[in-house]
Amino acid sequence: MAKFFHFIALLLLWPGSCGLYPAAAQAEPLRIGTEGTYRPWTMADANGRVTGFDADIAQSVCRKIGAQCSFVVQNFDSLIPSLIRGGRFDIIFSSLSISASRRQKIDFSVPYAQMQNLFVVRRESPLAAVKDKDSLFAALKGKRLGVQNATTHAFYAEKHIGGADLRSYDTFDDLLMDLANGRLDAAFADTAIWSAYLARPENSRRFTYVNVIIPMADDPATLGGGVAAGLPKGADTLRRRINQAICALEADGTVKRLSEKWFNGADISAPCSGEAENAAP
Repeated sequence: MAKFFHFIALLLLWPGSCGLYPAAAQAEPLRIGTEGTYRPWTMADANGRVTGFDADIAQSVCRKIGAQCSFVVQNFDSLIPSLIRGGRFDIIFSSLSISASRRQKIDFSVPYAQMQNLFVVRRESPLAAVKDKDSLFAALKGKRLGVQNATTHAFYAEKHIGGADLRSYDTFDDLLMDLANGRLDAAFADTAIWSAYLARPENSRRFTYVNVIIPMADDPATLGGGVAAGLPKGADTLRRRINQAICALEADGTVKRLSEKWFNGADISAPCSGEAENAAP
């Protein structure tokens, strides 16, 4: 009898049994801050369900590191302050470009996307015929130019297009509403979001690109060095795990596939920049 009870005690302590050790470890919770209205990067419905390119990338990363993702949706300009204060979420996935000013406040993963930037105007606008950057910026003097608040596009426009009547919006949906209603002469955003917007016939009939591309390399200080996840300063262990996951997703074609899925066939994936540790500020 004593041997029987000794056997039962060993069984209860054996890993994977239903005793002191759980049959399976609980997935690590990871709360993700995102904006929710910047289609098709990130979209939140009335029930709080988040979809889009950033959401798919975040979920793919979570699967790689064995984490259970949940999303916290709020205005873009409040994401970095909330991450710094802590408590609401652990990491940002929200078309967040790496920039020098942001690096002073938070850390970044390796980039998972890279973008060019364009202006969109009504088809009948004289701005649609402009072919070079200097002429466009001169033509925008006094014109109503829409950007989303606290984005790299807002920073770039403030720095380089000072003659424009700059209109800043809390959400991109608000910007698009004013563009559609004729309250803006032009709007500035990345090529990925515009390609999705103009892929819809009702939009392409009314609006078009200005044939002037603004690459990130035009001014990395404002336009940044690629789109990446944002993390609190000092979260080095999590950052290394995120970097490894992103590099694996780049290598196996997941980022390219998700990019083509959400951006009308366009591949905006960023090649992993060598060792993951190179992403440290």
